Amino acid sequence: MAQDARFFVIRRQDDNLAVACGGYVPLAAGAAPALPDLAAGQGTPAAWGEIKRLFVDGTLRRQGLARLLMRHMEQHALAQGFGGICLETGIQSDAAIGLYASLGYVRAAPFGPYQGDVNSVFMVKIPAFLR
Repeated sequence: MAQDARFFVIRRQDDNLAVACGGYVPLAAGAAPALPDLAAGQGTPAAWGEIKRLFVDGTLRRQGLARLLMRHMEQHALAQGFGGICLETGIQSDAAIGLYASLGYVRAAPFGPYQGDVNSVFMVKIPAFLR
């Protein structure tokens, strides 16, 4: 991950084994996603964070760890001054897309380096508006 990445790990208490991880990076200036109609008129955040990783050990999925980690990363990003959060995921990642939608993310146009990527789904959340 990039040098300015924020990275988080969930570890088991009994053996300290990492069972989930995730991270985000500041989105480069000028790479902000175009906001979907749903958020039009709400003001474009000045600073964006991009979720770059979210992983949960396969034996521990569907237990709320991904949701917990996403909420923690969102809260951290807000505390660091990021007004919007965006992400890219694969078009066949139905579980991930469902998780993000349940957390208030909405589909958006490609952003940053992903322009023209037909194998990706792009989503954004502006926490102050999409709570």
